[in-house]
Amino acid sequence: MGDAPNIFFKKREAARRIYDKYRVRLLFDLAAAEKNVVRKEYCRGGECLHRGFYCPSPVFDIVVGGCKRGKLINRPKKAPDHEYWFDKDGNMILAKTPNIPEGFDSSVIGYELIYNYGGSTESVIFQIYPDIGVTISGLAKCSYENGLIRSYDHMSISEEPFFCHEIKNEEFFYNDGVLVSSIMQMYNFDADVFDSDEFFFGHE
Repeated sequence: MGDAPNIFFKKREAARRIYDKYRVRLLFDLAAAEKNVVRKEYCRGGECLHRGFYCPSPVFDIVVGGCKRGKLINRPKKAPDHEYWFDKDGNMILAKTPNIPEGFDSSVIGYELIYNYGGSTESVIFQIYPDIGVTISGLAKCSYENGLIRSYDHMSISEEPFFCHEIKNEEFFYNDGVLVSSIMQMYNFDADVFDSDEFFFGHE
């Protein structure tokens, strides 16, 4: 496994910093997003992907079988699977999952507040329960260069106390702006399991 698990322990420390940075301000930031949204988009499908159609990974739906991004739709007649909010600068500031699967509490909606910092984003995935309030279940961090995504971390966590259960990481490599390869890694802290795959992409 080399140094890979050590890298994930550092990523876990970064996850804790992101959690501490935003956890007490989510409702305030959600209210701010409601004021700053100037455009909304909607997606049908893509339930197995983080953020559905706008999953940060450009290849996850290609290299993992059975996962599709879904498609953007106009004027949904019923609750979409994903809803996206954009600010005046065109940045996505919130993603939500208003279509609750059958068998789940229909009063609970999933939210993801996305904080944009130029060449990177940090986001917090949470639910608001009628009885217990805000519960954070995930975090994400993406890094970009020249408009291209370079790295993408998705962390599954629980609270009280904070614990990071699993981190999925993707790194992307380009040649003249064209994606040529990616590395997909996962470390599960519960089971002490590490996995890594590398993919190469041909272009005509």
